[in-house]
Amino acid sequence: MGTRTMRALLTSGMDGCTQAFVRVLAKCISVPRVPSRRRWAIEMTVSDIDEVPTRIPKRRAYLVAASKLEKWLVFDCPCNSGHQIMLNLDPSRLPYWSLLTSRGQRITVSPSVDHDGTDRRCHFLIQQGRVTWIGDASG
Repeated sequence: MGTRTMRALLTSGMDGCTQAFVRVLAKCISVPRVPSRRRWAIEMTVSDIDEVPTRIPKRRAYLVAASKLEKWLVFDCPCNSGHQIMLNLDPSRLPYWSLLTSRGQRITVSPSVDHDGTDRRCHFLIQQGRVTWIGDASG
């Protein structure tokens, strides 16, 4: 339903003051949301995959590492559909990804992440904590 149609439905039978309020409200609703400045970063390093929680905070990842060997990077997919991504960081097992962390634990993952699930495909880069979509996250 378009803004004009919604406004027409809402304003029928209203006085002038209420109609003006509805017009202002419609403008507020149609303003695009400002993107968050919070970047993807390491939330916590754990020693075992079982220590990664089911729900991970937004734009955060858990690093699974034993001794100095980084094993996994686990995070909720940025498409926000609820699936988790587990990236192998161990070069002795293929395929594997490289992880770099910068100031504030911001992450860079290489190569790109290409998750091809049963209901959607998500293909993106994470560089210095920013996600860049390569392919649509379609469902």
